[in-house]
Amino acid sequence: MLGSTDALGAKMRGVWAVLIAGILLLAGCSQGNSDNQFGGTEGTESSDTNQSRILGRWEAREKGGAFLEFHEDGTVQGSTGCNGILTRYSMNSDPERNAARLEDYATTLRGCPDVDEWLAEGREVEFDDTQMTVKDHSGKEVGKLFRS
Repeated sequence: MLGSTDALGAKMRGVWAVLIAGILLLAGCSQGNSDNQFGGTEGTESSDTNQSRILGRWEAREKGGAFLEFHEDGTVQGSTGCNGILTRYSMNSDPERNAARLEDYATTLRGCPDVDEWLAEGREVEFDDTQMTVKDHSGKEVGKLFRS
């Protein structure tokens, strides 16, 4: 009996650890961005125009199903091809630059050994009408998505 109580206690500690980690992850997603070139999803007419250009679904061409879908309310949903993504974006305030910053992701944590989860590294995107370049924290290109 004592052994089963210890096992139950260990399982409950694991459940609590996962719940706390999830809460901390989501709390991190709500942090504001102090980078001045990314002014949010509201602002000038130019940033509104750029925002209207980013809206919709962008997909990877290779197998795996990686995609990001940008919504008017500033949210982004997607998939790495294995794990779901939920985050927010803010548009670049420079009207000459079609770019957006992605906040840290809330994501599922499934293991997918045969899937290259490059999209999970994305923190900034630059785009035109048909193609989106995904960059990591350092500005290095990690992949491309295409308007679907």
